[in-house]
Amino acid sequence: MTFAKVDPITLARRGEGPAQVRLWLDAGDADPWLGRIELLHDTLDRRGVAHTWQVWEGDHESEYWTAHVADYLAYYSQTLAGEKPSNPAGPTSASPDLACGKPVAP
Repeated sequence: MTFAKVDPITLARRGEGPAQVRLWLDAGDADPWLGRIELLHDTLDRRGVAHTWQVWEGDHESEYWTAHVADYLAYYSQTLAGEKPSNPAGPTSASPDLACGKPVAP
């Protein structure tokens, strides 16, 4: 029961908060959590919640996150400054249906 109260997918389906914040979702194409993150992306998309969604090469390890620190910092710096975040500059997955790499229109 506790996890359901904080589960991002449950919150995206039912919560009011995601519509009020800017969200960044990313995953490696070999991340074991990719399916759950895709479900969160799809849920946000269906609700019309603007967010940035990106799949890059990699898995769920520190090397992946370290490679994208500049992307994360740029996104949140722009967001906190009230600017519209630019598209991530990194390489995208070879699968175009997984890697939109752009903010989803509200």
